Amino acid sequence: MLASPENPVRLVLDADLRAVAFGVALTVVVALGFGTRARASRLVREPASALKGGEDAISRRGVMNSLIAFQMALCVLVLFVAGLFVTTFQRLSNRPLGFSHERVLA
Repeated sequence: MLASPENPVRLVLDADLRAVAFGVALTVVVALGFGTRARASRLVREPASALKGGEDAISRRGVMNSLIAFQMALCVLVLFVAGLFVTTFQRLSNRPLGFSHERVLA
């Protein structure tokens, strides 16, 4: 809001080697963790039994339904917070700055 259209303020977000390395390391750790958990689970070792319903299909179904409900609740929460963020940003962008932004060096 302070810069003119002829001379806009540039936001520089350089991704240095540390940030990229952290992202790659985090991805590898999470992938290995979930892969190890999937290998250790009975669903991977006995897929035919799992497809037929398995030994204890009712408890697995209950866990699955509760995980789906948790994921849906989390998605609704994220959408609600995103809506609040957009509304707050729109309100703040329409408010006066409290000073004249003309002839201000950015």
